[in-house]
Amino acid sequence: MKLYSVYDNSTEEYSAPMCCKNDNLAVRSFVQFLWQAKQNAKKMHFVWDDSEFSLKCIGEFDEDTGTVFGVSPRDVVVDMSKYSDVLDDVSDDASVPDKEIF
Repeated sequence: MKLYSVYDNSTEEYSAPMCCKNDNLAVRSFVQFLWQAKQNAKKMHFVWDDSEFSLKCIGEFDEDTGTVFGVSPRDVVVDMSKYSDVLDDVSDDASVPDKEIF
């Protein structure tokens, strides 16, 4: 399993790590996270900027031994424009994006 973290460019902080088997699953989780956060921001009348966030691979987790191996953060998603169609659909009746991301 690989370890991923969402990096907030504004606060210059990393989120708590999440485990995913590969980059594609991590991207799906990341886009779903951003979509839900954007939905919440809209309801609370906050301004949301997708470009403030990026997804980074920060290590690996060995499920057999429980060992965590850190690596220098590697960019997985920096440019959110590829996912703008999904992220822009934040209407009140929109559902959480799933398989349509790729």
